[in-house]
Amino acid sequence: MNEIEKPSEAMGQALELGILLGKRQAFSAVAGRCTAAQVDAMRHMRDGKLYLHFAPNWGEYCLEFLKVTSRHTNRQIGWLEEFGPVYFELAQLTSITPAAYRLIAPAVQCDGIHLGGEVIALIPENAEKAAEAVARLLAEGESKAAAPTPNVAAQLAVLERRGRQVADALAALAESGLGAEHRQALFQTVQEVRLELLRVEIAIF
Repeated sequence: MNEIEKPSEAMGQALELGILLGKRQAFSAVAGRCTAAQVDAMRHMRDGKLYLHFAPNWGEYCLEFLKVTSRHTNRQIGWLEEFGPVYFELAQLTSITPAAYRLIAPAVQCDGIHLGGEVIALIPENAEKAAEAVARLLAEGESKAAAPTPNVAAQLAVLERRGRQVADALAALAESGLGAEHRQALFQTVQEVRLELLRVEIAIF
């Protein structure tokens, strides 16, 4: 009787990863709510080219075994590399999108969501509380984004107009036939204004 050939180490890894991935036969059905371990398994499968034991290329492997496109899978791997495992823990509880997560990422750490001195652990029992915290953080972020920001171009236009008005008024005064004493006072005023503008010019550079 012929001995059964033992699988190679690479094949063993591929089978192990396949079992892990097989727990979620259709990633599209959970729309981004995979676990970090599953996404890490996909990354291992892709980067180690272990998929070649089952399909001629990564795209076909994703369609055949993961039931999603390679683009979708690569996006998930990208999120793992950008955010780390904590994003997937939070997504499991709240279905938060990557775009929304970026807005609140500073408040999310390995031990949970930090909000107002409280730390909300990312566990199933806290799902409702975590969703409320995310909603609050997003609302605060939107409020800050909606706050009016100074329009520098508009401010400069106003200041330039005022500056020209001051210059025109000083010039009109100089041409009004002032006496020597007043002309000296006007000259000093112009010099003081000039020095102030020079101070601003120095501050710019």
